[in-house]
Amino acid sequence: MITKKHATIVIYLNDKDGYVTSNELARLLDVSTKTIKRYISDLNNIVKEYDVEISSSRGIGYKLSGSKANTLRLVKEAENYINGFLDDDSDESRIGNAICRFINKTYISVEEMSEELNLSVGATNKLVTKIKEQIKKYDLIIKSKPYYGSYIYGEEINFRQLITDYAIKNDGKNKIKVDIENISEVDINNIENVLAKHLRKQEIIISDKDFNLLVSKIIVSIFRSKSGNSEKVNYLDTEYRLHNYLFIKDLMEELYELIDCELLEEEVLYISNYSGVVANSYSKNISKINEDQEKINKLIDKALKDILLISARDYSQDEEFMDAIFDHIKRFINRSKANVESKNPLLSQIKSKFPIEFNLAIFLANKIESELSIKLNEDELGYIAIHFAAANERNKKNTSKKICIVCHYGIGTGQLLSEKLKQSISDLNVIGVYPVRYLDIANSQDVDLIVSTIEIKDSEKPVLYIENIFDDSVVANVNKAFYEKEERRKIINNMFEEEAFFTIKGKEKEEIINNVCNQLMQRGFIEENAIQSILDREKISSTEIGNLVAIPHTIVEGDKKSIIGVAILENPIIWDKQEVQLIFMVFFNPKEKHNFSIFKYLYTFIKDEGGVRGIIKICDFNKLIKLIED
Repeated sequence: MITKKHATIVIYLNDKDGYVTSNELARLLDVSTKTIKRYISDLNNIVKEYDVEISSSRGIGYKLSGSKANTLRLVKEAENYINGFLDDDSDESRIGNAICRFINKTYISVEEMSEELNLSVGATNKLVTKIKEQIKKYDLIIKSKPYYGSYIYGEEINFRQLITDYAIKNDGKNKIKVDIENISEVDINNIENVLAKHLRKQEIIISDKDFNLLVSKIIVSIFRSKSGNSEKVNYLDTEYRLHNYLFIKDLMEELYELIDCELLEEEVLYISNYSGVVANSYSKNISKINEDQEKINKLIDKALKDILLISARDYSQDEEFMDAIFDHIKRFINRSKANVESKNPLLSQIKSKFPIEFNLAIFLANKIESELSIKLNEDELGYIAIHFAAANERNKKNTSKKICIVCHYGIGTGQLLSEKLKQSISDLNVIGVYPVRYLDIANSQDVDLIVSTIEIKDSEKPVLYIENIFDDSVVANVNKAFYEKEERRKIINNMFEEEAFFTIKGKEKEEIINNVCNQLMQRGFIEENAIQSILDREKISSTEIGNLVAIPHTIVEGDKKSIIGVAILENPIIWDKQEVQLIFMVFFNPKEKHNFSIFKYLYTFIKDEGGVRGIIKICDFNKLIKLIED
């Protein structure tokens, strides 16, 4: 890698299934498209060492090409640059190194800084100006003392957050890099070992992310204790510390004895208040549910009832989901109180691969905000979406289509048919493959359908007879047997209207949304209040999903039926960070929960980049419907 911006391009391209335009990358990095072309040229000289290439297609964009293993190696190194584990020659890296020099020195002169960073005095002065802007975010400033040098000044708790952000890095493999002079590798190992021991002793499980966060806060505590700054810490209301205070105190007493340093009460309070970690026992003993826990349970219950109306899926019946979502929200509330943010490294992939689940997370987040006055950012929405995705995967296992295969050509041929069907139908469970003489066993299985290469009469189960197992129509026929195609056609016909299909002009997202909404309202498809509703949803999280598509959506109450307005722009625009030219604007009436599968069919269509570009080019409603149906 050369700079973090180059690394960002690699990660962004890897997260995308298709091509990414230079305009989209320019928007992402806040640079010109000309600079993007230079970056791509730089990168292709580097990535060839990994047998990877950034291929380009005129008028379409760039794509990361190479084997999965080689691409993974490249992405891991790019992530190390982003996380600060590898230094580069960018301003951002120099600023980080300079801040660490301030952190480690009581005072430091420009000359000392220049020598340590291998820069001229003039370049260092310019760098210090940039550092001043950077540390404003922490309410910190740089002061100078004649004959001594400069130092960072401000509240101790803000200075500790600066240390956490700049002097302690995690490489994504649970390895911590510390740029603090009086903290050794031995100290870090001791902290990790003692923490792990106390967690097991108290039968407590915390995530790897929370474990590393707790280690980071303890490192900062020890560093500042050794510097005599413990008594300067301002901590939160002591009522908040009760959930983990005793656990933290026992842990800190052993650690401070190991490093031969006096432990003050302020440091126990600091870790208890600002780690954001909830110490939960994994023993089978159920602790008394306090008032806050009851409040969390109630808001989850309310949110899931709303979600049931629009998704026809009762997540409250999934015990694993309920336990996981309760635990996550409890942890989030404690992180929020401690002002600890948790970055989600998989956010862009989650939004791309689980758009339906991300929308359900927004419903739950709105309930949390209204009930607890705590706002969830996109990183947290991504984490919650994963819980919904996991529940949906479990549900697929429970509701998958079950078949057995009866094949008179031989077991090997039957197995070939089995693999073909399983690869093409994601929720298909093949219970067994049997010769014809074992039809009685096939009939005794708990299956929805028998797929047979011979005609079977008087079967106890429904039978689908197939003549040619090598024909591609086999998959379609199995799907058809489960009525999926008919269901898809019915839902699509319910949700789309040719009068709600437009070609429009526009340069701004809000302008286009208003334009489409007004045309839908004039044609009697929506009420006026739906316009503000869809704009409000867009403010929560952008609805661009890649391949030139955005899906703004909202829930509408009343007698208006669900409708999807389709708008094709004359020219693509930057929606938020990505280019968009095809818009599906969804107004969903929860009374029609049987139509909720439309989202699945839409996202399947959108993954076909060629189909999307074809519809944009020909602007034909009937062709669009046929492509979505197929």
